[in-house]
This record gives sequence, structure tokens and C-alpha cells, in this order.
Amino acid sequence: MSGEWREVKGGGGRAGAPDPRRGETSGASGRLPPVPGLPFVSGLTCVGHTPGVRHLRGYWHGQPAFVKHLTSSSPHLRAAFAQEARIAAQADHPQVISLWQRTPHALVFPYCTGGTLEQLVPVAGVPSDALGTRRRLRAVCALALGVQSLHDQGVVHHDLKPQNVLLRRAVAAGEDLDVALTDFGLASLSCRPDVLQSVRGGTPGYMAPEQMRGVRGDPRSDLFALAACAWALVHGEPPYGDGFAWLTGSPPPPRSCVLPDDVSALLRLALRGDAAERPASVAGWAADLAAVL
Repeated sequence: MSGEWREVKGGGGRAGAPDPRRGETSGASGRLPPVPGLPFVSGLTCVGHTPGVRHLRGYWHGQPAFVKHLTSSSPHLRAAFAQEARIAAQADHPQVISLWQRTPHALVFPYCTGGTLEQLVPVAGVPSDALGTRRRLRAVCALALGVQSLHDQGVVHHDLKPQNVLLRRAVAAGEDLDVALTDFGLASLSCRPDVLQSVRGGTPGYMAPEQMRGVRGDPRSDLFALAACAWALVHGEPPYGDGFAWLTGSPPPPRSCVLPDDVSALLRLALRGDAAERPASVAGWAADLAAVL
């Protein structure tokens, strides 16, 4: 391995929007009546929402669960919810959250107690912490295998970011992070019409340049976002800030004073502005990254 490692400091959490998967609330909460069609879900509490969808926490057959409940009658939102359900139902990999039950109006997932990768994004510029840079990047390599499993099924996630990566359990000393990708609300499926084709959805800072221009369905967009997550986990922020500079030109490649040259080069390769210049396979890129950690 060329160069030297310099560790970075992680915080115990970052301010921002409440995350229902961690049980954070965004307003009034309280026990709710059962969701129609979900007789085995109980103890429901509303912990947030997105347009037309309530986020609920409860129990499914006695197991802690996270429920997305469609409340909108909008044909567009219903079609998007059905697409999300279809994608979630076919996901089958340890690094992708499983779907326990689905109805036309609800999706039931396991509730993960460890929080999300967002809470492990460090405070930029402050060196050294117990978690360590290598463990963060090994988590990205593990996550990449889950992403590759989606790509093999014709799915592109389109919203890879630390907040959408769950930790199945609390971080423990000396153990690798047990991560699982979630939230298929913006995902596309190649074998079906893309009901979100006209939507430029995603998260600034993690969206690939072509995605910001409205291109969907390219797996290399997920690779860009995965590398942006890796960069943020080490440096405390995405590599190109909010990323809007891609709309007016090509910002200079990000540079790292923390990572060894070979690791930094692999991240920069996946962060190329032109999708054609990025590796074609997420799993292949992750294998190369794992080999130099």
C-alpha cells in the first residue's frame, strides 16, 4: 500500500432531520389503530412521513418493525409505491434490508437498532477515533456487494447516502459494521416501466452528475454515490459539496490528505464526472478497494 493512513474522528450523531428508522419523531406521536391488511402488526407509533406516506414503528409478530403506510390516493404516488414494493420484495442479500410483508398500502421491514451510517460521518478535519478509517471503508465494501446484487436484478437505487444505510446493531469495538441498504423510493427496475422517469430525485452531494441532469437507470450512478459515501465517512462531507457545480461545469477532482494514494485513487476513479470513465462493476471496484485496505 502506498502512502500512510491518518485516522479521522467520528461523532456520535449529527444534527438533521429526524430519522424514523432510529425512532426519532418529527412531531406529535402516539399509539395508532392497526393498518388495514396488517393484522400481525401492533403497537404502531408515527415517527415521520414523506409525501403521501406515513412512517410507523411497531411490532410484526412481536418483532420490532418499521412500516411505510401509503395514505395518498394520487395515482402517481400509488404507482411509485407499487414500484418500491416490487423492488423491495425481490431484494435478497444480507447487505440489503429485507421486506417482511407487503400490501397495496403498506411495507413492513425489520427495525434496525444501530441507527444509520449518517451518525458515523466524522467532524471534518479532526483526526483519530476508535472506529477507524479502515472499518468505515470495509463497511462500504460490504455495502457494495448488496448494491451489486440489486444491479444484477436490474435495479438502480438512485439515493445511496449514509442516511439510507442502516446499522443492524450498535457499533461494537473490534467488530466490522453490519450494514444494510434501505429505501427504494427512488429506485428503478429495468424490466418495468420507470414511473419516476421524469423525476430528478436524489440527494445533492451524493447524486452522480448524470443523475442531476435527469439520467436514470445507469448502475454507475450508484457507484458514484457509494464512493461519495466513502468519502464523506472519511472526510466529514461529500467530495463535491452539494454537487451543483456539475450543472455548470466540471469541478476539480477531490483530494485527500487522509487516505493513502492507492485508496484515494480508487475513490476518485468512481467519482469521475463522466459515467463512462467509472468502473462498470460495483463489486469489482469494491474488490479492488478491499485489496488495499
